[in-house]
Amino acid sequence: MSAPVELHAGWTPPVFEKTRSEKERLRQILSENVLIKGQSDAEIGIILDAFQGLEFASGTRIITEGDEGDMFYVLESGACDITVRGRLAMQVTPGGSFGELALLYGSPRAATVTATTDVRVWALDRSTFKQILVGTTVRRNAAYEAFLDQVPVLQSLGRYEKLKLTDALRTQAVRAGEAVIREGTFGNDFYIIESGEVCCTQTQPNGEQIEVCRRLVAADFFGEQALLYTEKRAATVVAVCPTSLLVLDRETFLRLLGPLSDIIQREACQQQRR
Repeated sequence: MSAPVELHAGWTPPVFEKTRSEKERLRQILSENVLIKGQSDAEIGIILDAFQGLEFASGTRIITEGDEGDMFYVLESGACDITVRGRLAMQVTPGGSFGELALLYGSPRAATVTATTDVRVWALDRSTFKQILVGTTVRRNAAYEAFLDQVPVLQSLGRYEKLKLTDALRTQAVRAGEAVIREGTFGNDFYIIESGEVCCTQTQPNGEQIEVCRRLVAADFFGEQALLYTEKRAATVVAVCPTSLLVLDRETFLRLLGPLSDIIQREACQQQRR
């Protein structure tokens, strides 16, 4: 049974009526959202009720950079462009979300979001967002951000991109001797080592397994080749000791880190030489 949700005195979460099919569609979308999927069943129930469905015509500016934030949005259908100081930062497709940074950090909107087609979104008000999501998310993201500042390959990311990256990361604990990825398989994740150590091996023609680079430790990364070039994994990566990994899925990796492909390749070569 889920623990009861502690709501601040005097605050009542809003409830927007939804059909059963609408609620199921929204539940499915939110099940993949990194801000929400870690919440308790009771908290998710409150969030589901509090989301309201909105529609915007193509060309509508949904969020304007510099404005005060009042809503968190999850895109159900259509597409949006996110621009920072007039430069395209990323595109949002169904299942993607935006608007959380201003609510998480109490800061002005960090980007402009414009509908590039007719869109349908689910919008969550600032009060509900802050009551349920802010505390745990801010603490988690602050820890991630401090760690990512130490990762050389990410130094050229802007603050907006880095904050979006912290939102998308998930943690994976690996036991000593456990394989994270296996040579010859197709990969869907990119990994940054938060703590611990891994070794990378390749199978030789005679069947022997040899290590192909130095042991990778905290702030090192692996798994980029299969995502950048849609290739099979080139090596098997095994934890040498209990290891904590920060994991980024293929879609988010390509959206946020794809433009850094040359830097990632260069840093990967330097990792092998160190």
